[in-house]
Amino acid sequence: MASPIRVAVVGAAGRMGREVLKAVAGDETMTLVAAVDQSNIGSPVSELVPNIASAQRLTIQANLAAALDASPADVLVDFSHHSVVRENALNALTRGCAPVIGAT
Repeated sequence: MASPIRVAVVGAAGRMGREVLKAVAGDETMTLVAAVDQSNIGSPVSELVPNIASAQRLTIQANLAAALDASPADVLVDFSHHSVVRENALNALTRGCAPVIGAT
């Protein structure tokens, strides 16, 4: 069996971010490695979306670059704010992570 796809989520505490967290949790081919948001910093991801096995050890982080450096991801799903999407995408790309942008 192939290794699971490592996923980082930006905007994790928002409505769409929580849906992405649920989707990752419900798919055994993916694992959540980082959750970034400007609210709920330091809170366990499991408080946002219960029953995510990989979230038991994760907390919401404020800094995307630091999060990706600490826990490399294959994919970054960005449902943050349009004003930071470019910076987030560049942070992902420079770390070999494919950005998927859903921010408006």
